[in-house]
Amino acid sequence: MIVICLLFLCTFQALGETSSPVIFDIKNANEQFDHINLKLSIQNLNLTNLSNAVDTLTELSVQADQCVDEMQKKLNSLDILIKQAGSAGNNKGADLVYLNNQHKELADIQSQCRLFSIRAKEAIDAYKTAINQLKQEKTLTRGTPLWQTIKQLHRTSPDSWYQSPTLNLPKPTPSLLFVILGTGAVFLGSTILLARLRKSQFVRRYLHFKILRFSHIVLLGFFFITGALLGYLLLFTDDPDSLDPLLLLTKLTFFYLMAWMLIIFLSKIKSIRAFFYWYALDTAFFQKILVVLLGFYFIAIAGPLIAELFHLEKPVSQLCQSAYLLLILGMGGYFIRSFCRTHHHLSFIKKHYYVIQIVIFLLLLTFAVIGITGYHALAMQLTLSGFITFAILFVTILIKHGINKLYVSLSYQHSKRKIMKLFGYRKDQIFIEFYILKIVLQLITVLVSIYLIGISWGFALDFLENTYDKLLYGFHLANITIYPTRIISGVVIFCILYLAFRAISTTISRHQQFEDEEETQVAIASILNYIGFGLAILSGLLIAGFNFTGLAIIAGALSVGIGLGLQSIVNNFVSGLILLIEKPIRPGDRINIDGVEGFVKKIRVRSTQILTPYHEDIIIPNSDLITHRVVNYMFSDNYWRVGCEVGVAYGSDIKLVQELLLDIANKHEDVVKTGRQKPMVIFNAFGDNALMFQLWCLIKDVNKKWSAKSELNFAIDEVFRQHNISIAFPQRDLHIKLEELEPLIEKIKPQSSTE
Repeated sequence: MIVICLLFLCTFQALGETSSPVIFDIKNANEQFDHINLKLSIQNLNLTNLSNAVDTLTELSVQADQCVDEMQKKLNSLDILIKQAGSAGNNKGADLVYLNNQHKELADIQSQCRLFSIRAKEAIDAYKTAINQLKQEKTLTRGTPLWQTIKQLHRTSPDSWYQSPTLNLPKPTPSLLFVILGTGAVFLGSTILLARLRKSQFVRRYLHFKILRFSHIVLLGFFFITGALLGYLLLFTDDPDSLDPLLLLTKLTFFYLMAWMLIIFLSKIKSIRAFFYWYALDTAFFQKILVVLLGFYFIAIAGPLIAELFHLEKPVSQLCQSAYLLLILGMGGYFIRSFCRTHHHLSFIKKHYYVIQIVIFLLLLTFAVIGITGYHALAMQLTLSGFITFAILFVTILIKHGINKLYVSLSYQHSKRKIMKLFGYRKDQIFIEFYILKIVLQLITVLVSIYLIGISWGFALDFLENTYDKLLYGFHLANITIYPTRIISGVVIFCILYLAFRAISTTISRHQQFEDEEETQVAIASILNYIGFGLAILSGLLIAGFNFTGLAIIAGALSVGIGLGLQSIVNNFVSGLILLIEKPIRPGDRINIDGVEGFVKKIRVRSTQILTPYHEDIIIPNSDLITHRVVNYMFSDNYWRVGCEVGVAYGSDIKLVQELLLDIANKHEDVVKTGRQKPMVIFNAFGDNALMFQLWCLIKDVNKKWSAKSELNFAIDEVFRQHNISIAFPQRDLHIKLEELEPLIEKIKPQSSTE
């Protein structure tokens, strides 16, 4: 897997730094440039011609910039060759002359490409300015107010409002009867099939389809009728071009009905309904609004076709446009009110219910007044931009809310337990990788929404495009090129790769493959975790665009200082690997190092944690465990020899003492009683005040050495009392001479009488 990651990174870096060579014909580019200028100078400026000119010049400008870069690479190579030829001493040789000529030709081509790029960019800026001016003029130009349009229509006869279309419709043929019968049969069969499918177990498992409504049957019927009409017009019409408007209308109607049915079908899928339920949204409301939006889109496309088909007069077209605008505003107000009513449980809507309705009502009323007074283009632009902005903000809030809910769900007990088990997090550890991913996703969502809102309003497009070009393609800061998108991609790749390596290392450490090899697996998992962290950092830096060539010099200069500063850390790291692989100590062992005794709690790569009998956590560097003397009480087994020393008075029955001590040891449950390690009593010495005996016995668990010795001492005292064997203690005899004591008494008496 490591090799695959490295190959992927190398391939990604190579693809990011190399590009396919582009052949740029400077002569042809100049001819196209002159042709565009001539065309725009003799024709009326319009948005279509200007947009085409901007697209063409943008493509040529990109090719010119690539030409400049390619020529610069070739010039750099020629400079090296010219320098080598000049250092050879042959300043007038044919090779040097040829190289100088090539250098001059390439420099001329580069200058021409650079000049064309500058001219093209200046023209692009001028054309974009003209486009913005035309858009502003078109948007702010006032047309005929609605009341004047109605007056004009009132003065004219309704017969003059339109002209009847002249269509060469195909004459009824037996094929038409066949199409009608076939459509009816398919419609009837589809209705029966839907009724059957509604009751099937498969449909009930994945679809929420309890009732087959009459509206579904009607919609399906219109769909088949429109499809049959479309097929008949395509198959049995001699001249389809004569029916072009009608054919396009039929196609639009057919695809509109198909999209309507698709929306109904998607709203019945249980997983999609669960998604809306997760967001606390009403599925039926969004089904209606999608159908209505699709209907408005259908009207916007079909309207010009109908106007062309019936040759509508200009006042009629203006009246239809005003009616279309008012219909959009009315339906928008209705759906916003309906949304606030059906989603009153949402906290934001619950707090600002009346404010939202008042603000939306005033905005829609303003747009309607603007449209009625003759500024139809401005009103339509404001309406569409407003609804698009509302939709973008709504989707942005949904995405941010979804990301927050997903991140918060990680703290739930069930999810948190799974993540801790999968990625090896500690109980009190923050999921920092998931937090970084959350911040990055929210940042991307906000930036994309700002860009889309700016495009929808059409304001400051140049500023937005320049800003987002810098975000996408980088910008220069001093002598450094910073790529924000690549930096964000590097952060995301780092988090994903590190999480993947954490999951692998955790799986290796927790799933025991061989008996008594748990520590080796932990060692491999720890090493893999550090390798994964290093590879994730390296991958993130490569994708972020860091130049390691420049960093190599700095790294070489700082390597000695860093090496000396990190010597102890590296020493502990290597010592930790030795401990994990050779296993002189293991977690749970009872050890003693430099007078510190305790249990090995955890062996890390840098240090080892020891828990003392006093419940103290002591962190010991791993290098101390390698270089110092370490006593491991549990290296080969858990046995421990206990020695109990006791002294009895002179004159005691020593045979009885021996029997009693052996009997006490044999009765203890933790003492080994068989083999060469069975209990033994040693007559150690004749003491000053007692006969010294030692009871030696082997216990099964070293962790019970203090409790076992205490229990044996309690038993010895009890048994000796029962058998009247006195445990000796130090005694001294005091001898007093009376002839020396009488003078002292005589001296003390006078003093006591005076007092």
